Amino acid sequence: MQNIIVKKDGYESIKYDSPDSLLYIKKLNLSDFPDKKILRHRHEDLEFIIVTSGKLFYTVNDKSSIIESGCGICVNSSRFHGGESIDGENCEFICILLNPALICTTKEIEDKYVLPIIDRNAKDIILLDNKIEWQKEIINILKNIYEIYSKTKNSLYIVGMFFSLWQIYYANLQNSEHADVIYENDDSYENGIRFTLKNMLVFIYENYGKRISLKEICAAGRICRSKCYEIFGKYLHDTPMDFLSDYRVYKALQYLRTSDMSILEIAYKTGFSTSSYFTEVFKDRIGCTPTEYRKNKDKIISAIKNPTSFSFFAEEHGGGVKIAYFNYYKKKYIFVKRKGAIVIAPFPGDMRCG
Repeated sequence: MQNIIVKKDGYESIKYDSPDSLLYIKKLNLSDFPDKKILRHRHEDLEFIIVTSGKLFYTVNDKSSIIESGCGICVNSSRFHGGESIDGENCEFICILLNPALICTTKEIEDKYVLPIIDRNAKDIILLDNKIEWQKEIINILKNIYEIYSKTKNSLYIVGMFFSLWQIYYANLQNSEHADVIYENDDSYENGIRFTLKNMLVFIYENYGKRISLKEICAAGRICRSKCYEIFGKYLHDTPMDFLSDYRVYKALQYLRTSDMSILEIAYKTGFSTSSYFTEVFKDRIGCTPTEYRKNKDKIISAIKNPTSFSFFAEEHGGGVKIAYFNYYKKKYIFVKRKGAIVIAPFPGDMRCG
């Protein structure tokens, strides 16, 4: 299961492939994230994503895009971003983080070729379309980086490929006529709003385990209630209190998977006043109770990733047919086993636990 660990300053704590490499090169699956949703976060690294199957709904600051299979996206340094499923469908993608330190080998390169691209007033996002020649070239380089790294772990060769990628990236961003640019940050007001949002998110990340009021969230950003709602709606597509509840459930999922704490202990640790209210909110977000999730999570996840390994079935019918129904992140699945064969499919109708 993938988790986004957010530090108190609002930046992601990145688990590089090794502590000294500054390399993060992986193939990921949305089904590995809670609720098939990548928590909104940011980091100093540029993020390159290439979708290899399915589609990915991706949001950077206040702009959203649908990334088709074979295409990709580049998210600039220190921008708020996150992704999620489209209609509950799964998506597989290559994710490569490029830490600017890897290519800032001299001060001249840093000042002339890197800082102007990652500056806060520079472009936030570039869509990578496989029908545009220079973007297709970047997509191919990124795929090659993943393939080579997964086989050899040769960091020196990978850094050399990053330089090749950056030459193409830099050259074409200087020529806006050919760049598929979504928008630019040339508005100091917008930068101020994002700074305000960062302060409110940091407050939530630091205090989610306590009783938090909307008034306190507004105070963290030094704004009024209506402006707080406006900013959360624009950048996170959520209300402040719903975002807080989502983050609490997100943290609760981690504790349910990795600790032996009781449901009541997890409820208190994640800021819920009672276990019954925690269960109500958890079931609304995830589709089952915390107890059901903890009891069945390994079987459900294993079944979806490797159907032939699934051996537990809730109902037995005539003719050797066994059936089970489980909720997996808001989506109900039906598992049918007959004469050794297993079929897994989304259950029609209501997708949440009733």
